[in-house]
Amino acid sequence: MPGTLGVCLPGAPWDFQSIMGLMAQNYDGLVMNSGVQELSKSRSSEFEKRAADIADLMRVEIATKLRARLQAELAEEIAVTTENLQKTDAEIAAAADSDAFNLGNVLKLKTQRLELASYLKGLEFCAAKVAKS
Repeated sequence: MPGTLGVCLPGAPWDFQSIMGLMAQNYDGLVMNSGVQELSKSRSSEFEKRAADIADLMRVEIATKLRARLQAELAEEIAVTTENLQKTDAEIAAAADSDAFNLGNVLKLKTQRLELASYLKGLEFCAAKVAKS
């Protein structure tokens, strides 16, 4: 029997079937919204995972390029330092064989040689460390 429930509109006739139909429509809408929300969450988490993967790949690529560049620069500096060390050795030998032997000059050259040798060892250590990583 149609009557007035006064739930939504006072005086509007509502029967059991119309109320149940309305509830079913709302339930279907909620289920659809829930499915859309689940799909949205799924896509969002998938996007975040892909973005994180891309960021990791980029980080690895950048690190690899920087490591290669550092190795090249270290190799170049090692070559230059080795050449300078050999020149200093030749200057020391020439100064020691000279008739006008200057002890002060020889000591200065030997000090330079020690500094170059220490610097070279440090460079080689760094190059070995970079090669391991």
